Amino acid sequence: MIFVGDVASPNLTLSRNLGSMLRNSPVFSGKDLVLNLEGLISDDLTVESTIPILFNHSSVLDCLKSNNCKAVTIANNHTLDIPEYFDDTILKLKEYKINYTGAGKSVSDANKPAVFHTSEGDEIVLFTQCWSVMLQHQKNPTNGVYVATINESILFENIKKYREKHKEASLVVYFHWNFDLETLPFPADRKIARELIDLGVDLVLGCHSHCIQGAEFYKNKPIIYGLGNFYIPWYTYINGHISFPDFTKKELAVEWNPTTNEIELHYFYYKPDNNHELFKFKSELFKKNKQGIIYKEFSSYQGLNEKEYSAYFKKYRRKKILVPVFESYNNNVENYLKNIWIILRIRVLRYLAKQKIRAWNN
Repeated sequence: MIFVGDVASPNLTLSRNLGSMLRNSPVFSGKDLVLNLEGLISDDLTVESTIPILFNHSSVLDCLKSNNCKAVTIANNHTLDIPEYFDDTILKLKEYKINYTGAGKSVSDANKPAVFHTSEGDEIVLFTQCWSVMLQHQKNPTNGVYVATINESILFENIKKYREKHKEASLVVYFHWNFDLETLPFPADRKIARELIDLGVDLVLGCHSHCIQGAEFYKNKPIIYGLGNFYIPWYTYINGHISFPDFTKKELAVEWNPTTNEIELHYFYYKPDNNHELFKFKSELFKKNKQGIIYKEFSSYQGLNEKEYSAYFKKYRRKKILVPVFESYNNNVENYLKNIWIILRIRVLRYLAKQKIRAWNN
């Protein structure tokens, strides 16, 4: 099965383009697919809106279903953009027999994992949570819709419960975390990923930063911190103003065998000016100490302990100006104050973007 990052397709033409790419790529042909659905389903909205609302046209579901999509995560910062479309989105996902996890009508529902079987018969239990800071633009819940936010006590308890209940299943946690365009995982990301593997999780992945963030093994289990975007067409949303720096054009698809826990990484390059095409330029096996692209270009922090990595992150992170460092996701006073500051900072930057003083996703 294959995991990719964010997908947001606002119209039929772009959905068909995505579907054609998936069908014609040997990487995806005949493989089960899991992704982050970056926005609920609506055929009423248009990309002419000047506010940063992301959504998916219903045609994306035909694309996903015809390409063996088994599940989507919806614990992300755009689910609450249009919560009034939540019920209809869930009905459509059920109609297409696509599993989902990450949002619901209660905290318990939002944190309920998706349980499904691959085409080869492997049972998968998929969990997802979103960093709460990303929901600063909406109350959680909004219109009765809750998004699952990163909460160690809830997540760890669920992992223990489902590990006991589904003894033969493979457990996967797919996070929506970190800052836009940050190239390194938070120390908090590294910490919680390792704790989850200690609890019996088989694979940990993350997205949201719009760029590849590297990967590593812990106790022979893979952690992929940032998949990058997968399909958020540039110059479409926000009245054509959405775009990203060039380094985000590299994207990652993670092919995982639940039986053997083997990983193959497929690197794609996005060309926004060439009909929004994705071109695969490299594939490699992801193995411990194998010096491929993921290690050489994105994961130079290999082998660092918690204290060493914290110092490394502070030195080499991309976002440093007035940005605190998150060492954990613990619900404590220090993180509470950091969250308040970050939310204020985000709101100022969003205001500047609305006034066209800075670019969106800069």
